[in-house]
Amino acid sequence: IDAPPGQYTNLQEAIDSAQAGDTILIQPGNYGIGVTAKKLVIIGAGHHPLNSNGELKEKTDIFELKLIRPSSDINDTGASGTVIKGVECNKFIVQGGSLTTTYKVSNVEISDCLGRIELSTASDIHIWNHIGEVIDKTGDPFFQSWTICDDVLIENSYITGLQGFVYEQSI
Repeated sequence: IDAPPGQYTNLQEAIDSAQAGDTILIQPGNYGIGVTAKKLVIIGAGHHPLNSNGELKEKTDIFELKLIRPSSDINDTGASGTVIKGVECNKFIVQGGSLTTTYKVSNVEISDCLGRIELSTASDIHIWNHIGEVIDKTGDPFFQSWTICDDVLIENSYITGLQGFVYEQSI
């Protein structure tokens, strides 16, 4: 995504045009909201990556990126399997289609990013090299209230909002 030479200048247009399994490369810039219900690889320029002189380069900044799974078809895995790397995002949302284990978004990787994370009806989520906070739908930091989430692995990250809440049954 970029002004010329990029094929798209709008994040949602790129997502809508992509086929499941496609990779979307996002150039530095500011982008709005993106919602996907299909497996994608989304790669940005980073959140303030350094250039060869050690100076901050432009960043890939997305207001909100939402990965969903519809609840109408058990065979439709939605955004399960999505990989997000190198973006700054006001809020990453991973949300299954219903409050049952049947329609979870699963096998999502978020790495080398910066931003708040909201999980709901999700499993097998791997977050690493991330800076951000864990929030609920009201924007309040929390961890223990994730709704029907399991197998969430957070490593080599700086996450605020955890504040010692560790519950083996839901992490």
